[in-house]
Amino acid sequence: MRHIVILRFSAISDVAIAAPMVRAYAAENPEITFTMVSDKFLKPLFENVPNLHFLPESLKEGNRSLRNILKLSRAISELKPTEVVDLQHDTATRILKSLLNLKNIPVYTVHKETFDRKKFSSAKNQSGCNDSGVASIISLYEKALISTGLINLRLSRKPCTYKKVSKYQFHRVGIAPFAKHPGKSWPIKYMEEGVAALGADPNTKVY
Repeated sequence: MRHIVILRFSAISDVAIAAPMVRAYAAENPEITFTMVSDKFLKPLFENVPNLHFLPESLKEGNRSLRNILKLSRAISELKPTEVVDLQHDTATRILKSLLNLKNIPVYTVHKETFDRKKFSSAKNQSGCNDSGVASIISLYEKALISTGLINLRLSRKPCTYKKVSKYQFHRVGIAPFAKHPGKSWPIKYMEEGVAALGADPNTKVY
């Protein structure tokens, strides 16, 4: 039985972007076991999908010693994965990839060098839909996943749909306008316009 382990640590925004994609691919492939490896507090993003499991591990800055990477390598190996998908692709996960390859576990990696951060930073699309910077990130993640042989769901090409009817009295929208890396921040002008548009809806609370 196939068991695909997916790695993504670091910023909550990156994991949050990956979460619906990982959930969709798991739901579409119920015969395959998926395990998401990420920080413990992000576990709720991956719940309620029967074949999607969660391994709470961290590779944050200050926690990337060779000892911790070796420990993570052992924890992943114990899951007996048939494939590992690395959505992080930094120095620590490259070392991890080498360790897993020594155990004959194939690792498929996201290629961040194909992502134009400058273009993302100056993007004029305000919808966050299929031709935005977010979609570009999803596209990179999706390419890494389908490199394992999964059928391409083309999530990065699907347009946004907006539900006009909700079971909730209020939509609660949290806004985090800044990021550690400038290329991950939406231009302030568009952020202001987006917040204003959300705030104009009496059924939406913006935090």
